[in-house]
Amino acid sequence: MKNILIYSLVAAATILLSLFLPYESHDMQTGGLFKPQVMIGYGYTTSGLSHVSAFFPAFFILICLVIIKLNESLATAIVALVISFGNLIYMAFLAFILQFHLNLFNGPTNYELEIGYYIALLAVFAYLIVSVIHLITVIRKRRNPKPTPESISNSDLLDDALDF
Repeated sequence: MKNILIYSLVAAATILLSLFLPYESHDMQTGGLFKPQVMIGYGYTTSGLSHVSAFFPAFFILICLVIIKLNESLATAIVALVISFGNLIYMAFLAFILQFHLNLFNGPTNYELEIGYYIALLAVFAYLIVSVIHLITVIRKRRNPKPTPESISNSDLLDDALDF
């Protein structure tokens, strides 16, 4: 695939730019395990920059790019596809991390995912599709190698003389 470098960099840049957007929103409450909870406010958002785990999808895409550009073969295309699929699974794990915080004593509650996460998820899914297309093109190149020039036949050889 000719433009895999561009597609990879665009996907990684999209994820990095989505870190500036809100990744999750929550309500702030006081109280705790033995005290009644009192709502302080609602609708507080945190950006992806405050979550270290939100940087990993862009890192995984760059790892795929390095593997693909190292040697464009069937093995590297399969490894990149597996890493891309693992990146999609990691995004589901990241959603779980962002939504289910254990707050036994006090702090924010009612976590919800926001637009930054969904943009990053879309970029990861789009890169998975690009990885599948890249694997298909590598397989097609392997099946249909470049044509070699025809060899010069020598009539002195017995095999060439018997061609019908």
